[in-house]
Amino acid sequence: MSDLGYNVFDLEQELGERAEALEPQDHVARGAKVLMADGTKWASGYPAGGENALTDGLCGGWSYKDGKWQGFLCDVCFMVDLGEPKDISSISILSMQNRIHGIYLPESVEFSLSFDGKEFEQVGVLRPQSSPEDFGTKFFNFSIGGEEPTPVRYIVVNAKRCSKGGFIFFDELLVR
Repeated sequence: MSDLGYNVFDLEQELGERAEALEPQDHVARGAKVLMADGTKWASGYPAGGENALTDGLCGGWSYKDGKWQGFLCDVCFMVDLGEPKDISSISILSMQNRIHGIYLPESVEFSLSFDGKEFEQVGVLRPQSSPEDFGTKFFNFSIGGEEPTPVRYIVVNAKRCSKGGFIFFDELLVR
């Protein structure tokens, strides 16, 4: 599955806190402005760090309750402005599923890129290889990457909510 851009891991096999949550992550989009599309708003109980939570460098742990995961009760569409064109070679965003708590993976996550903010190129649509019926807490890293760095200023992430409804939870958008 990793050759398709999916990285699945099982929480039951993990020991201790999630390594990425122990210290801020440095990446190209850290501190970049996040612009939510009309109709996209995080759930009031799960704001994480608010407007720029998805690019603040702070990754969530194993629990959606740790204050670092941003939760949504809608389709999610946002644009990240890197401020100026930067060479990037990969983009990833982590999502979780825990159906007992009404948290489901997105049906799909789409990435689009732009150099100028006018013309966007869709570079990937990823669908989880998991069922909304799966029990336990599962984490899925929706990730795309290329062999050559590409100059990009704007990144759009568009996630469709699962047919079951419920929450979508996202962690840091990591851009390298």
